[in-house]
Amino acid sequence: MGQRFVTNFMINRSEEFVWSVTQDFFAKEGFQLTEYKGERVWKKGNGWFTGPQFMKVEYGNGQVHLEAWLKFAILPGVYCGEYGIDGALFFAVKAHLRTRVDALIRLLMQPIGMSRPQMVQPLVNNNTSAVPPMAWQGQPVPPIQPYQSIPQMPARDPKGQAVASLVLGLVGIIAWVIPLFGYPVCIIGMIMGGMGIKSSKRGLAVAGLVLCILFLVATLINSILGVLIMSGSYYL
Repeated sequence: MGQRFVTNFMINRSEEFVWSVTQDFFAKEGFQLTEYKGERVWKKGNGWFTGPQFMKVEYGNGQVHLEAWLKFAILPGVYCGEYGIDGALFFAVKAHLRTRVDALIRLLMQPIGMSRPQMVQPLVNNNTSAVPPMAWQGQPVPPIQPYQSIPQMPARDPKGQAVASLVLGLVGIIAWVIPLFGYPVCIIGMIMGGMGIKSSKRGLAVAGLVLCILFLVATLINSILGVLIMSGSYYL
């Protein structure tokens, strides 16, 4: 919690291979290359119901350095801090990014070809920059196959999040009375609803979202009235 997920693994491939795979992967997964606190990272999302996801990939001396993290949601559309993808807390939110991390690692570690003769290793200069592509029996390596979406990812049906959103929306009927409980219940319910809206239980997700939004507004009004009453600025 509060720390990025970080892993390093060896693949001993060309920089061209790593860049081709990662660029194609992130493009198909909806990530965009951007500047984040002085780092070049891949970012996805910044909406009201889903917090932004970040991944960073660096390559040198045959080793891939991969980082992944998310940001905390204070309010819908308002984020701060960082947290990794391990641990039980916010497991449903972390699962999406964890799946993508595992998919990218598998792609980078995939064999370049089936039953090919051993490749001639490329020469690398002192600053580890890539030189002309590896040769296979004196011929250029065949083009890298474009990334295909991992079957598990599109097949995943986040109906559990849709149900959770509706349950939290119903809990919000009572929770809004005490803002300390109303805020987290409604905000988490909205996040779950945003995830579940693409599931087979879309109707439940929409209902949960509506309830959570309504009772989040009620919680906000209740907390404002409470502050005014406590300060003596407002009398019933």
